[in-house]
Amino acid sequence: MTAFDERNWRWREVHVAPAQVPSPRPALGKAIELLAPFAVAGLLFLWGNIIIACVAASVGVFLAGCKWLAPSWHSLIFLLLTSLGRWLSRAVSRVALSIVYFLVFMPAALLARLTGRDELHLRRPAHCESYWVNIPAYDRRRVFAKPFFIETVVEQSRTGGRVFRVGRSLAFFMFILVAVNWGGGFFYHWATKQSHPLADHEDYRNLSWAATYWREHNESSVTKYRPFVGWSRLDYKGQYVNITDGCRKTFQSAAQSDKPTIVYVFGGSTIWGTGARDDYTIPSCLTRIADQQGIPLRVSNFGEAGYVNWQNVIHLAELCANGQVPDLVIFYEGCNDAIAKLQTPELERVHQNFSSWERRNGSQHRHLGIPDEMVNWLSYHSLARMVRDRILTPRTDDAPQLSPDQLQHLAAEVVETYEENARFVRALGERYGFQSRFFWQPIVYTKSNPSQQEQSYRTSFGEPLAEIYRIATARIRESTLIHDLSKSYDGADKAVYIDFAHVSEEGNAIIAAKIFDRIEGDMIERIELAQKAPIQ
Repeated sequence: MTAFDERNWRWREVHVAPAQVPSPRPALGKAIELLAPFAVAGLLFLWGNIIIACVAASVGVFLAGCKWLAPSWHSLIFLLLTSLGRWLSRAVSRVALSIVYFLVFMPAALLARLTGRDELHLRRPAHCESYWVNIPAYDRRRVFAKPFFIETVVEQSRTGGRVFRVGRSLAFFMFILVAVNWGGGFFYHWATKQSHPLADHEDYRNLSWAATYWREHNESSVTKYRPFVGWSRLDYKGQYVNITDGCRKTFQSAAQSDKPTIVYVFGGSTIWGTGARDDYTIPSCLTRIADQQGIPLRVSNFGEAGYVNWQNVIHLAELCANGQVPDLVIFYEGCNDAIAKLQTPELERVHQNFSSWERRNGSQHRHLGIPDEMVNWLSYHSLARMVRDRILTPRTDDAPQLSPDQLQHLAAEVVETYEENARFVRALGERYGFQSRFFWQPIVYTKSNPSQQEQSYRTSFGEPLAEIYRIATARIRESTLIHDLSKSYDGADKAVYIDFAHVSEEGNAIIAAKIFDRIEGDMIERIELAQKAPIQ
Protein backbone atom coordinates (compact mmCIF):
# COMPACT_ATOMS: atom_id res chain seq x y z
CA MET A 1 0.00 0.00 0.00
CA THR A 2 1.42 3.33 -1.01
CA ALA A 3 1.36 6.55 0.94
CA PHE A 4 -1.17 7.85 -1.55
CA ASP A 5 -3.73 5.15 -0.69
CA GLU A 6 -3.17 5.56 3.05
CA ARG A 7 -4.48 9.09 2.93
CA ASN A 8 -7.99 9.61 4.22
CA TRP A 9 -9.57 11.67 1.49
CA ARG A 10 -12.96 13.07 2.46
CA TRP A 11 -15.19 15.80 1.18
CA ARG A 12 -14.93 18.86 3.31
CA GLU A 13 -17.15 21.87 3.20
CA VAL A 14 -15.40 25.18 2.79
CA HIS A 15 -16.27 27.74 5.38
CA VAL A 16 -17.62 30.90 3.78
CA ALA A 17 -17.18 34.13 5.69
CA PRO A 18 -20.18 36.41 5.92
CA ALA A 19 -20.41 39.15 3.35
CA GLN A 20 -18.73 42.33 4.37
CA VAL A 21 -19.33 45.82 3.17
CA PRO A 22 -16.28 46.86 1.15
CA SER A 23 -14.30 49.53 2.85
CA PRO A 24 -14.07 52.80 0.97
CA ARG A 25 -10.88 53.50 -0.93
CA PRO A 26 -8.39 55.73 0.85
CA ALA A 27 -8.15 59.37 -0.07
CA LEU A 28 -4.69 58.84 -1.57
CA GLY A 29 -6.09 56.34 -4.08
CA LYS A 30 -8.80 58.78 -5.12
CA ALA A 31 -6.26 61.57 -5.52
CA ILE A 32 -4.02 59.38 -7.70
CA GLU A 33 -7.02 58.36 -9.79
CA LEU A 34 -7.97 61.99 -10.46
CA LEU A 35 -4.46 63.42 -10.88
CA ALA A 36 -2.98 60.65 -13.06
CA PRO A 37 -4.20 62.15 -16.40
CA PHE A 38 -2.81 65.57 -15.45
CA ALA A 39 0.56 64.02 -14.50
CA VAL A 40 0.69 62.30 -17.89
CA ALA A 41 -0.25 65.57 -19.59
CA GLY A 42 2.57 67.36 -17.77
CA LEU A 43 5.15 64.80 -18.88
CA LEU A 44 3.93 64.96 -22.47
CA PHE A 45 4.15 68.76 -22.39
CA LEU A 46 7.75 68.59 -21.13
CA TRP A 47 8.60 66.16 -23.94
CA GLY A 48 7.20 68.55 -26.54
CA ASN A 49 3.99 66.65 -27.43
CA ILE A 50 1.74 69.62 -26.81
CA ILE A 51 -1.30 68.34 -28.74
CA ILE A 52 -1.34 64.96 -27.01
CA ALA A 53 -0.76 66.69 -23.66
CA CYS A 54 -3.85 68.84 -24.23
CA VAL A 55 -5.86 65.71 -25.04
CA ALA A 56 -4.68 64.01 -21.82
CA ALA A 57 -5.53 67.12 -19.78
CA SER A 58 -8.99 67.25 -21.37
CA VAL A 59 -9.57 63.62 -20.42
CA GLY A 60 -8.56 64.46 -16.84
CA VAL A 61 -10.99 67.39 -16.69
CA PHE A 62 -13.78 65.20 -18.09
CA LEU A 63 -13.18 62.42 -15.55
CA ALA A 64 -12.99 64.89 -12.67
CA GLY A 65 -16.28 66.46 -13.76
CA CYS A 66 -17.95 63.04 -13.93
CA LYS A 67 -16.60 62.21 -10.48
CA TRP A 68 -18.40 65.13 -8.86
CA LEU A 69 -21.39 65.69 -11.14
CA ALA A 70 -22.27 62.16 -12.30
CA PRO A 71 -20.71 59.48 -10.03
CA SER A 72 -22.63 56.69 -11.76
CA TRP A 73 -21.14 57.63 -15.13
CA HIS A 74 -17.72 57.82 -13.51
CA SER A 75 -18.09 54.28 -12.14
CA LEU A 76 -19.31 53.01 -15.51
CA ILE A 77 -16.34 54.57 -17.31
CA PHE A 78 -13.86 52.98 -14.91
CA LEU A 79 -15.67 49.66 -15.21
CA LEU A 80 -15.29 49.82 -19.00
CA LEU A 81 -11.63 50.84 -18.67
CA THR A 82 -11.03 47.94 -16.28
CA SER A 83 -12.63 45.51 -18.73
CA LEU A 84 -10.54 46.97 -21.54
CA GLY A 85 -7.42 46.61 -19.39
CA ARG A 86 -8.18 42.96 -18.73
CA TRP A 87 -8.73 42.31 -22.43
CA LEU A 88 -5.50 44.10 -23.33
CA SER A 89 -3.61 42.17 -20.67
CA ARG A 90 -4.82 38.91 -22.17
CA ALA A 91 -3.90 39.99 -25.68
CA VAL A 92 -0.50 41.35 -24.65
CA SER A 93 0.26 38.27 -22.59
CA ARG A 94 -0.44 36.04 -25.56
CA VAL A 95 1.72 38.17 -27.82
CA ALA A 96 4.52 38.33 -25.25
CA LEU A 97 4.40 34.60 -24.59
CA SER A 98 4.41 33.93 -28.34
CA ILE A 99 7.51 36.11 -28.74
CA VAL A 100 9.22 34.31 -25.84
CA TYR A 101 8.24 30.95 -27.33
CA PHE A 102 9.56 31.68 -30.82
CA LEU A 103 12.67 33.64 -29.76
CA VAL A 104 13.68 31.69 -26.63
CA PHE A 105 12.14 28.26 -26.25
CA MET A 106 12.08 27.26 -29.91
CA PRO A 107 15.78 28.13 -30.59
CA ALA A 108 16.75 26.43 -27.30
CA ALA A 109 14.80 23.31 -28.25
CA LEU A 110 16.35 23.25 -31.72
CA LEU A 111 19.84 23.58 -30.27
CA ALA A 112 19.06 20.80 -27.79
CA ARG A 113 17.89 18.60 -30.64
CA LEU A 114 21.02 19.35 -32.66
CA THR A 115 23.37 18.65 -29.74
CA GLY A 116 21.46 15.61 -28.50
CA ARG A 117 20.76 17.01 -25.02
CA ASP A 118 17.73 16.03 -22.93
CA GLU A 119 17.64 18.49 -20.02
CA LEU A 120 14.03 17.61 -19.09
CA HIS A 121 14.75 13.85 -19.14
CA LEU A 122 11.87 13.13 -21.48
CA ARG A 123 13.46 10.15 -23.14
CA ARG A 124 12.11 6.71 -22.24
CA PRO A 125 14.63 4.66 -20.24
CA ALA A 126 16.19 1.85 -22.19
CA HIS A 127 14.88 -0.85 -19.81
CA CYS A 128 11.24 0.33 -20.13
CA GLU A 129 8.90 -0.73 -22.91
CA SER A 130 6.28 1.97 -22.27
CA TYR A 131 5.77 5.40 -20.77
CA TRP A 132 2.95 4.05 -18.58
CA VAL A 133 3.61 4.10 -14.84
CA ASN A 134 2.29 1.22 -12.76
CA ILE A 135 0.36 2.43 -9.74
CA PRO A 136 -1.35 0.42 -7.01
CA ALA A 137 -5.08 -0.21 -6.95
CA TYR A 138 -7.25 2.58 -5.65
CA ASP A 139 -10.70 2.94 -4.18
CA ARG A 140 -13.14 3.84 -6.97
CA ARG A 141 -15.30 5.68 -4.44
CA ARG A 142 -12.55 8.24 -4.23
CA VAL A 143 -12.02 8.89 -7.91
CA PHE A 144 -11.82 12.62 -7.24
CA ALA A 145 -8.45 12.03 -5.57
CA LYS A 146 -6.92 10.27 -8.55
CA PRO A 147 -3.55 11.79 -9.49
CA PHE A 148 -2.57 12.68 -13.01
CA PHE A 149 -1.04 9.80 -14.91
CA ILE A 150 1.98 10.20 -17.10
CA GLU A 151 0.31 9.32 -20.33
CA THR A 152 2.85 10.42 -22.89
CA VAL A 153 2.36 8.90 -26.31
CA VAL A 154 4.95 6.31 -27.13
CA GLU A 155 7.65 7.86 -29.27
CA GLN A 156 7.20 6.87 -32.86
CA SER A 157 10.05 5.81 -35.07
CA ARG A 158 11.65 8.68 -36.89
CA THR A 159 12.18 8.65 -40.63
CA GLY A 160 15.57 9.37 -42.03
CA GLY A 161 18.95 9.46 -40.37
CA ARG A 162 20.63 12.02 -38.11
CA VAL A 163 21.86 14.12 -41.04
CA PHE A 164 18.33 14.40 -42.37
CA ARG A 165 16.96 15.43 -38.97
CA VAL A 166 19.70 18.02 -38.46
CA GLY A 167 19.13 19.46 -41.94
CA ARG A 168 15.39 19.60 -41.41
CA SER A 169 15.82 21.39 -38.07
CA LEU A 170 18.27 23.91 -39.57
CA ALA A 171 15.96 24.60 -42.52
CA PHE A 172 13.01 25.14 -40.20
CA PHE A 173 15.09 27.40 -37.95
CA MET A 174 16.27 29.50 -40.91
CA PHE A 175 12.71 29.76 -42.17
CA ILE A 176 11.61 31.11 -38.79
CA LEU A 177 14.45 33.67 -38.77
CA VAL A 178 13.65 34.86 -42.30
CA ALA A 179 9.95 35.14 -41.50
CA VAL A 180 10.59 37.08 -38.29
CA ASN A 181 13.17 39.37 -39.97
CA TRP A 182 11.21 40.49 -43.01
CA GLY A 183 7.75 39.88 -41.61
CA GLY A 184 8.55 41.95 -38.53
CA GLY A 185 10.12 44.72 -40.62
CA PHE A 186 7.19 44.82 -43.02
CA PHE A 187 4.72 44.95 -40.13
CA TYR A 188 6.73 47.74 -38.47
CA HIS A 189 6.64 49.95 -41.56
CA TRP A 190 2.98 49.15 -42.13
CA ALA A 191 2.12 49.99 -38.51
CA THR A 192 4.16 53.21 -38.28
CA LYS A 193 3.14 54.46 -41.76
CA GLN A 194 6.42 56.37 -42.10
CA SER A 195 9.93 55.68 -43.33
CA HIS A 196 11.94 58.42 -41.67
CA PRO A 197 11.89 60.31 -38.35
CA LEU A 198 11.31 63.57 -40.23
CA ALA A 199 8.19 62.19 -41.93
CA ASP A 200 6.12 63.45 -39.01
CA HIS A 201 7.73 66.91 -39.08
CA GLU A 202 5.20 69.73 -38.97
CA ASP A 203 6.48 71.14 -42.30
CA TYR A 204 5.53 67.89 -44.09
CA ARG A 205 2.23 66.92 -42.46
CA ASN A 206 0.05 68.75 -44.96
CA LEU A 207 2.10 68.01 -48.08
CA SER A 208 0.59 65.42 -50.40
CA TRP A 209 3.98 64.19 -51.61
CA ALA A 210 5.66 63.88 -48.20
CA ALA A 211 4.73 60.26 -47.40
CA THR A 212 5.89 59.01 -50.80
CA TYR A 213 9.07 61.06 -50.64
CA TRP A 214 10.16 59.81 -47.20
CA ARG A 215 9.46 56.23 -48.21
CA GLU A 216 11.63 56.67 -51.32
CA HIS A 217 14.26 58.46 -49.25
CA ASN A 218 14.62 55.49 -46.95
CA GLU A 219 14.47 52.92 -49.74
CA SER A 220 17.21 54.76 -51.67
CA SER A 221 19.54 54.88 -48.65
CA VAL A 222 21.00 51.43 -49.40
CA THR A 223 24.73 51.88 -50.04
CA LYS A 224 27.60 49.86 -51.46
CA TYR A 225 31.33 50.09 -50.88
CA ARG A 226 33.05 52.61 -53.13
CA PRO A 227 36.85 52.24 -53.45
CA PHE A 228 38.85 55.01 -51.76
CA VAL A 229 35.73 57.10 -51.19
CA GLY A 230 33.77 55.00 -48.70
CA TRP A 231 30.16 54.39 -49.63
CA SER A 232 27.78 55.26 -52.42
CA ARG A 233 24.07 54.72 -52.95
CA LEU A 234 22.76 52.12 -55.32
CA ASP A 235 20.81 53.19 -58.39
CA TYR A 236 17.21 54.01 -57.55
CA LYS A 237 14.15 55.10 -59.54
CA GLY A 238 11.19 56.71 -57.83
CA GLN A 239 8.72 59.52 -58.20
CA TYR A 240 10.71 62.10 -56.22
CA VAL A 241 14.12 60.40 -55.70
CA ASN A 242 16.20 59.16 -58.64
CA ILE A 243 19.86 58.12 -58.49
CA THR A 244 22.13 56.96 -61.31
CA ASP A 245 25.79 56.03 -60.74
CA GLY A 246 25.83 57.83 -57.39
CA CYS A 247 24.49 61.07 -58.90
CA ARG A 248 21.04 62.35 -57.97
CA LYS A 249 18.78 63.71 -60.68
CA THR A 250 18.63 67.51 -61.01
CA PHE A 251 16.35 70.01 -62.72
CA GLN A 252 16.94 70.21 -66.48
CA SER A 253 17.64 73.68 -67.87
CA ALA A 254 15.35 74.94 -70.62
CA ALA A 255 17.98 77.37 -71.96
CA GLN A 256 19.31 76.14 -75.28
CA SER A 257 23.04 75.98 -75.87
CA ASP A 258 25.42 73.81 -77.87
CA LYS A 259 27.84 73.75 -74.96
CA PRO A 260 26.26 74.48 -71.57
CA THR A 261 28.42 75.13 -68.56
CA ILE A 262 29.09 71.84 -66.77
CA VAL A 263 28.88 72.27 -63.01
CA TYR A 264 29.67 69.61 -60.40
CA VAL A 265 28.27 70.15 -56.90
CA PHE A 266 29.75 68.22 -53.97
CA GLY A 267 28.69 68.04 -50.35
CA GLY A 268 26.91 65.93 -47.76
CA SER A 269 23.24 65.17 -47.24
CA THR A 270 22.33 68.86 -47.44
CA ILE A 271 23.55 68.96 -51.04
CA TRP A 272 22.09 65.53 -51.77
CA GLY A 273 18.79 67.01 -50.64
CA THR A 274 17.46 65.33 -47.50
CA GLY A 275 13.92 66.64 -47.15
CA ALA A 276 13.61 67.83 -50.77
CA ARG A 277 12.44 66.34 -54.05
CA ASP A 278 14.77 65.95 -57.02
CA ASP A 279 13.78 69.26 -58.61
CA TYR A 280 14.12 71.24 -55.36
CA THR A 281 17.58 70.36 -54.08
CA ILE A 282 20.27 73.05 -53.96
CA PRO A 283 21.78 71.97 -57.34
CA SER A 284 18.31 71.92 -58.93
CA CYS A 285 17.46 75.35 -57.53
CA LEU A 286 20.80 76.63 -58.82
CA THR A 287 19.96 75.36 -62.31
CA ARG A 288 16.52 76.97 -62.16
CA ILE A 289 17.93 80.37 -61.12
CA ALA A 290 20.54 80.29 -63.92
CA ASP A 291 17.84 79.25 -66.38
CA GLN A 292 15.80 82.33 -65.45
CA GLN A 293 18.86 84.48 -66.22
CA GLY A 294 19.35 82.79 -69.59
CA ILE A 295 22.53 81.00 -68.49
CA PRO A 296 22.49 77.34 -69.58
CA LEU A 297 23.89 75.01 -66.93
CA ARG A 298 24.19 71.25 -66.70
CA VAL A 299 24.51 70.60 -62.99
CA SER A 300 25.43 67.21 -61.52
CA ASN A 301 24.56 66.53 -57.89
CA PHE A 302 27.35 64.37 -56.40
CA GLY A 303 26.31 64.96 -52.80
CA GLU A 304 26.18 61.96 -50.48
CA ALA A 305 24.97 61.59 -46.91
CA GLY A 306 27.75 61.82 -44.35
CA TYR A 307 30.51 62.83 -46.79
CA VAL A 308 33.28 65.11 -45.55
CA ASN A 309 35.21 67.44 -47.83
CA TRP A 310 38.15 65.09 -48.41
CA GLN A 311 35.84 62.32 -49.64
CA ASN A 312 34.39 64.73 -52.19
CA VAL A 313 37.87 65.82 -53.26
CA ILE A 314 38.84 62.20 -53.90
CA HIS A 315 35.61 61.72 -55.85
CA LEU A 316 36.39 64.78 -58.00
CA ALA A 317 39.93 63.54 -58.68
CA GLU A 318 38.53 60.17 -59.74
CA LEU A 319 36.09 61.82 -62.17
CA CYS A 320 38.84 63.97 -63.69
CA ALA A 321 41.12 60.95 -64.05
CA ASN A 322 38.33 59.21 -65.96
CA GLY A 323 37.97 62.17 -68.35
CA GLN A 324 34.80 63.65 -66.77
CA VAL A 325 36.12 67.19 -66.35
CA PRO A 326 33.66 69.99 -65.41
CA ASP A 327 33.84 73.71 -66.05
CA LEU A 328 33.05 74.66 -62.46
CA VAL A 329 33.14 72.73 -59.19
CA ILE A 330 31.17 73.82 -56.11
CA PHE A 331 31.84 72.47 -52.62
CA TYR A 332 29.28 73.07 -49.88
CA GLU A 333 30.77 71.72 -46.65
CA GLY A 334 31.22 72.24 -42.92
CA CYS A 335 28.82 70.25 -40.78
CA ASN A 336 30.04 66.72 -41.54
CA ASP A 337 33.68 67.77 -41.17
CA ALA A 338 33.00 69.11 -37.69
CA ILE A 339 31.09 65.97 -36.67
CA ALA A 340 33.86 63.67 -37.95
CA LYS A 341 36.48 65.69 -36.08
CA LEU A 342 34.45 65.42 -32.90
CA GLN A 343 34.09 61.65 -33.35
CA THR A 344 37.80 60.98 -34.01
CA PRO A 345 39.79 64.04 -32.90
CA GLU A 346 43.12 62.21 -33.18
CA LEU A 347 42.85 61.71 -36.98
CA GLU A 348 42.91 64.10 -39.94
CA ARG A 349 40.94 63.70 -43.17
CA VAL A 350 38.73 61.02 -41.71
CA HIS A 351 35.15 60.33 -42.65
CA GLN A 352 32.28 59.94 -40.22
CA ASN A 353 31.72 56.74 -38.22
CA PHE A 354 35.31 55.65 -38.81
CA SER A 355 35.13 52.78 -36.30
CA SER A 356 32.04 51.13 -37.79
CA TRP A 357 31.64 52.20 -41.42
CA GLU A 358 33.31 49.07 -42.75
CA ARG A 359 30.80 46.83 -40.96
CA ARG A 360 27.85 48.88 -42.16
CA ASN A 361 28.66 48.68 -45.87
CA GLY A 362 28.65 45.32 -47.61
CA SER A 363 30.02 44.28 -50.96
CA GLN A 364 28.25 44.91 -54.23
CA HIS A 365 25.13 42.78 -54.70
CA ARG A 366 25.34 42.88 -58.45
CA HIS A 367 28.04 40.19 -58.40
CA LEU A 368 25.47 37.83 -56.88
CA GLY A 369 22.96 38.51 -59.65
CA ILE A 370 20.42 40.08 -57.29
CA PRO A 371 18.47 43.02 -58.82
CA ASP A 372 18.99 46.35 -57.10
CA GLU A 373 15.23 46.78 -56.61
CA MET A 374 15.08 43.54 -54.62
CA VAL A 375 18.12 44.54 -52.57
CA ASN A 376 16.50 47.89 -51.76
CA TRP A 377 13.23 46.25 -50.72
CA LEU A 378 14.87 43.58 -48.57
CA SER A 379 17.16 46.06 -46.85
CA TYR A 380 14.34 48.52 -46.25
CA HIS A 381 12.11 45.87 -44.61
CA SER A 382 14.84 44.02 -42.72
CA LEU A 383 14.27 44.03 -38.98
CA ALA A 384 17.91 43.03 -38.43
CA ARG A 385 19.11 46.11 -40.35
CA MET A 386 16.94 48.38 -38.22
CA VAL A 387 18.37 46.92 -35.01
CA ARG A 388 21.92 47.04 -36.40
CA ASP A 389 21.61 50.67 -37.41
CA ARG A 390 20.19 51.56 -34.00
CA ILE A 391 23.07 49.80 -32.19
CA LEU A 392 26.00 50.71 -34.45
CA THR A 393 25.12 54.33 -35.20
CA PRO A 394 27.53 56.45 -33.15
CA ARG A 395 26.08 59.17 -31.00
CA THR A 396 28.02 62.39 -31.12
CA ASP A 397 26.10 63.78 -28.15
CA ASP A 398 27.84 61.13 -26.03
CA ALA A 399 31.27 62.55 -26.88
CA PRO A 400 33.53 63.30 -23.90
CA GLN A 401 33.65 66.77 -22.49
CA LEU A 402 36.38 68.90 -24.06
CA SER A 403 38.19 71.86 -22.60
CA PRO A 404 38.06 75.27 -24.31
CA ASP A 405 41.62 74.82 -25.55
CA GLN A 406 40.75 71.44 -27.06
CA LEU A 407 37.70 72.92 -28.79
CA GLN A 408 39.81 75.73 -30.21
CA HIS A 409 42.37 73.22 -31.49
CA LEU A 410 39.78 70.96 -33.13
CA ALA A 411 37.98 73.88 -34.79
CA ALA A 412 41.31 75.17 -36.14
CA GLU A 413 42.09 71.73 -37.60
CA VAL A 414 38.71 71.61 -39.34
CA VAL A 415 39.31 74.98 -41.04
CA GLU A 416 42.95 74.26 -41.90
CA THR A 417 42.04 70.94 -43.50
CA TYR A 418 39.28 72.58 -45.54
CA GLU A 419 41.69 75.30 -46.77
CA GLU A 420 44.39 72.76 -47.63
CA ASN A 421 41.83 70.75 -49.61
CA ALA A 422 40.78 73.95 -51.40
CA ARG A 423 44.40 74.63 -52.44
CA PHE A 424 44.70 71.06 -53.71
CA VAL A 425 41.51 71.36 -55.78
CA ARG A 426 42.65 74.68 -57.26
CA ALA A 427 45.92 73.06 -58.29
CA LEU A 428 43.92 70.22 -59.81
CA GLY A 429 41.77 72.78 -61.62
CA GLU A 430 44.83 74.45 -63.14
CA ARG A 431 45.90 71.08 -64.50
CA TYR A 432 42.50 70.03 -65.89
CA GLY A 433 41.10 73.48 -66.71
CA PHE A 434 38.18 74.05 -64.34
CA GLN A 435 37.32 76.61 -61.71
CA SER A 436 36.32 75.85 -58.12
CA ARG A 437 34.34 77.60 -55.39
CA PHE A 438 34.11 76.59 -51.73
CA PHE A 439 31.27 77.47 -49.37
CA TRP A 440 30.81 77.08 -45.60
CA GLN A 441 27.29 75.87 -44.89
CA PRO A 442 24.94 77.22 -42.20
CA ILE A 443 23.50 75.00 -39.49
CA VAL A 444 21.06 75.78 -36.71
CA TYR A 445 23.86 76.81 -34.33
CA THR A 446 24.84 79.72 -36.59
CA LYS A 447 21.37 81.23 -36.96
CA SER A 448 21.02 84.38 -34.84
CA ASN A 449 17.20 84.40 -34.68
CA PRO A 450 16.03 80.76 -34.51
CA SER A 451 12.34 79.99 -34.09
CA GLN A 452 11.02 78.04 -31.12
CA GLN A 453 11.06 74.83 -33.15
CA GLU A 454 14.62 75.50 -34.35
CA GLN A 455 15.69 76.15 -30.78
CA SER A 456 14.85 72.54 -29.94
CA TYR A 457 17.26 71.31 -32.63
CA ARG A 458 20.23 72.93 -30.89
CA THR A 459 20.42 70.05 -28.42
CA SER A 460 20.66 67.37 -31.13
CA PHE A 461 24.44 66.99 -31.01
CA GLY A 462 25.30 68.69 -27.77
CA GLU A 463 27.31 71.75 -26.91
CA PRO A 464 30.75 70.50 -28.11
CA LEU A 465 29.64 70.47 -31.77
CA ALA A 466 27.97 73.85 -31.38
CA GLU A 467 31.12 75.39 -29.91
CA ILE A 468 33.43 73.83 -32.51
CA TYR A 469 31.23 75.08 -35.32
CA ARG A 470 31.00 78.62 -33.91
CA ILE A 471 34.79 78.84 -33.56
CA ALA A 472 35.35 77.37 -37.03
CA THR A 473 32.81 79.79 -38.55
CA ALA A 474 34.64 82.76 -37.03
CA ARG A 475 37.87 81.54 -38.64
CA ILE A 476 36.15 80.91 -42.00
CA ARG A 477 35.09 84.57 -42.17
CA GLU A 478 38.78 85.51 -42.28
CA SER A 479 39.59 83.01 -45.04
CA THR A 480 40.21 84.09 -48.63
CA LEU A 481 39.56 80.60 -50.03
CA ILE A 482 36.13 79.85 -48.57
CA HIS A 483 32.90 81.82 -48.81
CA ASP A 484 30.90 82.02 -45.59
CA LEU A 485 27.16 81.32 -45.92
CA SER A 486 26.53 80.73 -42.21
CA LYS A 487 24.21 83.77 -41.92
CA SER A 488 22.11 83.01 -44.99
CA TYR A 489 18.96 82.28 -42.96
CA ASP A 490 19.08 85.15 -40.50
CA GLY A 491 16.58 87.16 -42.54
CA ALA A 492 14.20 84.27 -43.24
CA ASP A 493 10.54 85.03 -42.44
CA LYS A 494 9.83 81.53 -41.09
CA ALA A 495 11.67 78.46 -39.87
CA VAL A 496 13.74 76.76 -42.57
CA TYR A 497 15.51 74.02 -40.58
CA ILE A 498 13.86 70.61 -40.28
CA ASP A 499 16.61 69.38 -37.93
CA PHE A 500 20.00 70.67 -36.80
CA ALA A 501 21.43 70.87 -40.36
CA HIS A 502 18.89 69.98 -43.06
CA VAL A 503 16.46 72.56 -44.39
CA SER A 504 13.21 72.71 -46.31
CA GLU A 505 12.90 73.22 -50.06
CA GLU A 506 12.51 76.96 -49.42
CA GLY A 507 15.80 76.90 -47.52
CA ASN A 508 17.52 75.20 -50.46
CA ALA A 509 16.32 77.98 -52.77
CA ILE A 510 17.84 80.62 -50.46
CA ILE A 511 21.24 78.90 -50.47
CA ALA A 512 21.13 78.40 -54.24
CA ALA A 513 20.51 82.13 -54.71
CA LYS A 514 23.48 82.96 -52.45
CA ILE A 515 25.74 80.61 -54.39
CA PHE A 516 24.57 81.96 -57.74
CA ASP A 517 25.41 85.52 -56.68
CA ARG A 518 29.01 84.39 -56.10
CA ILE A 519 29.41 82.47 -59.38
CA GLU A 520 27.31 84.58 -61.75
CA GLY A 521 30.30 86.64 -62.82
CA ASP A 522 32.27 83.49 -63.62
CA MET A 523 29.40 82.13 -65.72
CA ILE A 524 28.98 85.36 -67.70
CA GLU A 525 32.74 85.60 -68.28
CA ARG A 526 32.88 82.04 -69.57
CA ILE A 527 29.95 82.63 -71.95
CA GLU A 528 31.64 85.76 -73.36
CA LEU A 529 34.90 83.89 -73.90
CA ALA A 530 33.04 81.10 -75.65
CA GLN A 531 31.34 83.59 -77.96
CA LYS A 532 34.66 85.26 -78.83
CA ALA A 533 36.44 81.96 -79.47
CA PRO A 534 36.93 81.22 -83.19
CA ILE A 535 34.82 78.49 -84.73
CA GLN A 536 36.92 75.50 -85.66
